[in-house]
Amino acid sequence: MEFLIEKQFLRLLRRTVKNLIIMSDPKVYSRSDISKILSKASEIQTRKDLYSDQQGLNKAELLHIAEEVGIDKDVLIQALREF
Repeated sequence: MEFLIEKQFLRLLRRTVKNLIIMSDPKVYSRSDISKILSKASEIQTRKDLYSDQQGLNKAELLHIAEEVGIDKDVLIQALREF
């Protein structure tokens, strides 16, 4: 039991240190960089587990996700037309 608690503590400590390092990064990202970073994060999240066992999403699901991340509905609809 003690070993398990120690292991969980160490895992939490590692995660905290990693987050502190990331948060203390003084770099300022350009709009272009931000777009690329968020796009890449979205790809990674999608590959991991965002849609579990689904093979894809329908338009309503895309609109819902876009709303959650702050993408205007009209912008998404335009992107769908241009896709």
